[in-house]
Order: sequence, then structure tokens, then C-alpha cells
Amino acid sequence: MIKRQPRILLEIKDNKGIFRTHFSQNVDELYFRVPRVIKDINVLKGLFGLFEVVLKELNDIEVTDKCIIKKV
Repeated sequence: MIKRQPRILLEIKDNKGIFRTHFSQNVDELYFRVPRVIKDINVLKGLFGLFEVVLKELNDIEVTDKCIIKKV
């Protein structure tokens, strides 16, 4: 999935994200950015699908609190 995206940034920010003041010390941010305007709905759906896969994998390897992922 990642190879299909021309340019993306996906990283875990160790208590340094823009929401750091809203969460406790042990909460990190999964940061995802695409440096362009997305006009193609299929590209947008693909990016959300990629984000969903990453969240699921993080849950599966138990590095996150469990969350429920709902298909939209």
C-alpha cells in the first residue's frame, strides 16, 4: 500500500506532536501527512485505508491501547 502512494509522511512522534499538551506524558502521536491537495476520491480512500492498516498493525503488536476500527 505504501508503494502506491507517491509521497507520504508517516511517523510516531514521541510526545512531540501538536496534541502533546492535551495528553499525558506517555501518549505518542501517530502522524500522517500528504504534502499535496488530494482531489481524487480513490487516492483519499487509499490513504485512509493505509492509515487503518497501520493502526491495526500497531494494535496487533500491542504497542497501542486497543481501539475498535470501524469500516465506513
